[in-house]
Amino acid sequence: MSEVILELPVGNANITDLFHFSPALVDDLKKILASERYQGEKGHNLRSISARFRVVLTACRFIIANDTNSGPLTQGFSAFVKNHYALVKSIYKSEIRKELRNELWYAIGIYTGRPLLKHDYQSDLWAFYFKGQDAWRHIDSADLKAAMPKVNAEMTNLLSSETELLPQKSYSMETLHTRFSKAKRLLLERLAPQFNDELEEYGLQALSVDNNRIQKSLFQAIQSDVQQKVISLRTGTGYFEVIRWLMEVTGQVVVDAYRISMQRYQTHAKRESLEKTYSDSELMELVFHLEKAIEQAKESKSLITLHFAKIQLKTCWNTAPMCAIELSDIKEIELPTSKKTMVIMLQKARKGYDIDTYQLDGRAVNSVMQDLLQVKVLTEQYRGSKSRFKSLLFVYEEYGEIGCVKGTNVTSYINSLLEQQGCRVRYNSQRIRKSGANYIYREVAKDLRKYKKRMRHSYSTFIQHYKQVGEAGTQTTLGEAVQTMQSYFTGREISSDIIIIDKDDDVLQQTPTGLCASKGNDIEALQYHKEHRLLHKDNGREATWCSDYLACIWCKYFRTVADLDHVWQLLSYRDYVLADMGASVSNLEGNEQQTEAIEILKNRVNDILCQLANRDQKAVEQAQEMQRNQGMHPFWSFAISTVTV
Repeated sequence: MSEVILELPVGNANITDLFHFSPALVDDLKKILASERYQGEKGHNLRSISARFRVVLTACRFIIANDTNSGPLTQGFSAFVKNHYALVKSIYKSEIRKELRNELWYAIGIYTGRPLLKHDYQSDLWAFYFKGQDAWRHIDSADLKAAMPKVNAEMTNLLSSETELLPQKSYSMETLHTRFSKAKRLLLERLAPQFNDELEEYGLQALSVDNNRIQKSLFQAIQSDVQQKVISLRTGTGYFEVIRWLMEVTGQVVVDAYRISMQRYQTHAKRESLEKTYSDSELMELVFHLEKAIEQAKESKSLITLHFAKIQLKTCWNTAPMCAIELSDIKEIELPTSKKTMVIMLQKARKGYDIDTYQLDGRAVNSVMQDLLQVKVLTEQYRGSKSRFKSLLFVYEEYGEIGCVKGTNVTSYINSLLEQQGCRVRYNSQRIRKSGANYIYREVAKDLRKYKKRMRHSYSTFIQHYKQVGEAGTQTTLGEAVQTMQSYFTGREISSDIIIIDKDDDVLQQTPTGLCASKGNDIEALQYHKEHRLLHKDNGREATWCSDYLACIWCKYFRTVADLDHVWQLLSYRDYVLADMGASVSNLEGNEQQTEAIEILKNRVNDILCQLANRDQKAVEQAQEMQRNQGMHPFWSFAISTVTV
């Protein structure tokens, strides 16, 4: 019989032996060879991809020669998927080389029309599908099965039911994956060593047997480890949350015992977080190399990912919600002043899937609006495809396919791109969120625009000859303050501007903090009326003015005067009203957001007072003396119940 030769994109291959074994197998190999991947239509090098197809041929020969279960392969590639991938499972357990196996998996995926997934051939895997990213994650439960077979079977069945009911739940696949990961760790590390017999007899119901003995013991052990700093507070509270969830989904009662107080460790956690922030010089180096990398980026994936990093540096937004931003989450609004503003929504799993709304005007966070619009323009060409990612903002093209920026690997990829530029500072999204880079980015970007030949020089040259940035307080940045106030005063436009006028103006509305330049019936008034509609309905009044005096100092209509009386008003607001507010929430659990907001309001007052002192230092000193002698300004008498003068 004559030789059977298969023509490859580069060269050819003799497949006479495979044809003798099975003509059907050769027919399927020819169909696979005609695919986009092996014809080099996805950006692959033809010589390289031809070599890869030869690997597939070698893998087939290895299976025929070494696998006792290879008989069905005479029917062609359909043998790989029959009997729930029995042949694939046999190959996975064999001694076939990894490079042969991986390329064969690609070929099987092309034949079946879908990728070969890990849980198709590997047993004892919990599989989690993330629809937004079109990706699977897995948790290996083989060790749990070996230690507690009954519990492992219950957990596997629980995953099936939870996945099926997930559309009806208040959490996403991300949360479900995290809970199963932590539950497995708890079962193996904390329950199996002490309560293995009970768990094998009763399964997960053992947690409530004997008056919840095991559940109480588990809560007590976790509380003790947190107090002794064996595990972090966040880890401990995470374990508590998973135990309560596990009790709920298995129909058991949760014991409210051995609580962990977030309040007790709040000050320590805040101090510790400050030690993990970037310095100004580190942020400057990150910004320099990021801008340099953006200008040099030629591939779609690297360019979009670098813009992702640029926006995160400016906004301090969380990675996962940023990756999930869809075009429908971004709304452009035309203002009466012919200017545009943008509203963007982020959904955070760690905040109970609350949606944070940010209003951008191109100034508050250094033209983030323009960055987002630029990403929309850069990715517009990918919207016409049939990709399931086309609704996402951060998408790119790679090897002829549309992909999206994924939170699981985006940080490492950004670091690899920055390292190629010679950046010595590691990009860390958590440190960025703690530091805030708005001020630094604005200052460095301003000098980068002047520095036209920066591509020819190093970062040290740039710093030495072009960059002079004074140390800035980056722990509580303007951007963070604006974001916090936006979430607190939803529906109002937050402004970071401080406007001081020379003298009192009778035309302006008087408020306890200063003056208001609003003409009434604006969005602030409408929002205030909406929030207090029941009160106004009872009083039979229509609200034409906003009366939310606590929000005044962040409002675009706020004005103050550099004189004794108006400075006294601000001092009373800070030292009496805000102090009273702080005292009222000091002993409450979960008061972090309120405490942060109060602190930002105090800092805002301090910034205004500094500007007033620059204008008229004597007026500030007289106002301080006035408050020492007479106490709180009478304008604020309505705000707090008891005042000691």
